[in-house]
Amino acid sequence: MERINFDDERDKITKLSRKDFVASNLTDSFEDDFYVNPLFNKAEQIGEIDGYSVFFNPRGFYFYWNKETEYLLESWLTFPAYPYGW
Repeated sequence: MERINFDDERDKITKLSRKDFVASNLTDSFEDDFYVNPLFNKAEQIGEIDGYSVFFNPRGFYFYWNKETEYLLESWLTFPAYPYGW
């Protein structure tokens, strides 16, 4: 099992470009309303992907969700730590 060096992970915030940083902590999955609905709490729309909204939540993450396919992209700015408030 590979060990994570948390200092290296933290350094990615300042050393990587925005695009590379997003790629390093973006996760995708298929999630239903039960999982996704709480993500909308205090979230605001910041853009779109193929006509579907992208949201930012001040708890430390942004996400895209396609309700028809239940496809979710999410990126926690606190990665690899637990999400803010856990």
